[in-house]
Amino acid sequence: MEDEIITIIIASSTKEIRRFNLKQKTLKLLKITGVIFIVCFFLLIVLTIYLNKSNNLLKSKISALEQINLKMANIEKQKNEQLKNKKLIINATIDSIRTGKKDSLQEILSDDIGINNVSITKSDTNFKIQISFRLINKKMKKTISGYVIITGLPYLLNKNIYTTYPPFIQLDQNYAPLDYTEGESFSILKFKIISASLKIPASIKNIDFIVVTVYSRSGKILLRNILNIYDYIEN
Repeated sequence: MEDEIITIIIASSTKEIRRFNLKQKTLKLLKITGVIFIVCFFLLIVLTIYLNKSNNLLKSKISALEQINLKMANIEKQKNEQLKNKKLIINATIDSIRTGKKDSLQEILSDDIGINNVSITKSDTNFKIQISFRLINKKMKKTISGYVIITGLPYLLNKNIYTTYPPFIQLDQNYAPLDYTEGESFSILKFKIISASLKIPASIKNIDFIVVTVYSRSGKILLRNILNIYDYIEN
């Protein structure tokens, strides 16, 4: 069957008449092509709108993320500044304690016994402080025996607020133990690793410095070290 021919007549304003002879299949193809073009053009418009919205949303998210990062950086900066200031305050407090009138808190150093390898960390809940150190016999000529008591204190001293290791040791108003033999006993020729957990009292938010006191068997103070916990931990 022969393909039908369709004649298209176009008349212009100059009265010129033009005739175009198109096969029916060609006309159908033109129609299909036109429809495809219109659909593609519409899809292109939709895609452009979608990409613009996505781009704007992405820019908005990036801007929000930058603001969050800036805020976090400022918070971290403030935190570091506060920590630095607190270190200075507590160091000043410790210096005044070391040279102050409270004999039970004055630092006492010894040629015979000392501590090193100090590690201080806070628990995830911030309710406990873990401390460990090596109690060393400096001369290693003879065995040294006695007791160790660790006291945690806030920098604003209050005779009723403290924590101890071993737990529940009672202190007098000058922070001296009522019974030094309640401390952890030791007997060393070289060293002993002391590991302790200090529970932070509910009455205060923090423990700021730690006092390590070493007693002989007879009750003589062999060593007293005062430690600023912020020299060891970051939070």
